[in-house]
Amino acid sequence: MATITRNDCEQNALSKQVKDFAALVPGYIDEMYAAAVDAAAKIAEKDSALVRPSDVYVTGCGDSYCASMAAAPALRALLPGCTVHPVRANDLAGQIPSFMLKKGVLAMGISASGTAQRVLDGMVRAKGSGVFTIALTGNATTPLGKACDSVVALPKPEVVSPTPSVLSYAVSCLGMIFTGVGLALAAGTITKEQAEGYREDAKAYCVACGDLCQEQADDIFALAQELQDCDGFDFVGDDADFATAYFGSCKFAEGFGPFTVYDDSENWEHVNYFIKDTHHMATFAVISKSSPSLSRQLELLPVVEHLERKGVVVTDLPAESIAQKGLHIISLPEAPVSWLAPAANYLALSLLASYMTVLDGEPFFRGFAGPWGK
Repeated sequence: MATITRNDCEQNALSKQVKDFAALVPGYIDEMYAAAVDAAAKIAEKDSALVRPSDVYVTGCGDSYCASMAAAPALRALLPGCTVHPVRANDLAGQIPSFMLKKGVLAMGISASGTAQRVLDGMVRAKGSGVFTIALTGNATTPLGKACDSVVALPKPEVVSPTPSVLSYAVSCLGMIFTGVGLALAAGTITKEQAEGYREDAKAYCVACGDLCQEQADDIFALAQELQDCDGFDFVGDDADFATAYFGSCKFAEGFGPFTVYDDSENWEHVNYFIKDTHHMATFAVISKSSPSLSRQLELLPVVEHLERKGVVVTDLPAESIAQKGLHIISLPEAPVSWLAPAANYLALSLLASYMTVLDGEPFFRGFAGPWGK
């Protein structure tokens, strides 16, 4: 059998999305910023109270649910006095008590295609209870767009299908973040200069993450080779880092199909710490220096090393500040605003998933063959 090279791994559609990230995403940001600011201004014209909600529910399925968690810190920062709830579509569709869904509350639903049924169900239920609804979707004519009070149109990246999402995920995260920016601008809690500054910060950060990931490609390929004997992977993160950990777990499962699990750093110490086969389990810790539970996340690292697991730290902390030298460090740029970090800090995990999929000889999504074709 011929030896698989990094160049071989670069040919698949997931690797190409990561490679194109820095070139494409800034243009998507410009589109979404304009769409979100316009939508929010029209909402405020209708009723100024709508851009000052008491609560915001954000929802989606799969990657879109992950995007709702990733965008939540931005929405909390941009909408002071508002309680932000990232929720599963199933919960909004039927589990959240009806008395919590009322006038003065806002709900955002993400579905690029606009056809995710449970997202649609949740938004219809919310709207029927008096909640003002915003669809983040391809256009106003999708089923989700038609069902909601307002629409923020999302760009549609051209990706070879079926392939795990990176560009579409970036669009979902950033679309929700800039919907928050638009609402804050319409409410007068930020200025136009600040809003445009966030737009430029996001563009610069996404370019920095994309460029650095390409510089790290040889190191990520070597890591993929090192991890080939692992058959289980757990991903750990807190607050916004949890969204990135969740997303990394998703890309591994979609890519080459191993057992994956995700958790926060506190619960990891109580549960995943006890997984028996330490030598075939790799632990990924996503740690941002701005994390509110930074000290607890750092306490996890010597435990991973003590268990003799293969450990990977994805972080914007200086590599020299990680005392555990047996762990593999993937360095990240520091985001200009802390809540922008989850908009792009998942690229290295995505590229690693792509490389491991090629090394494993596995088709994405199991090729939708056998039991996965049902």
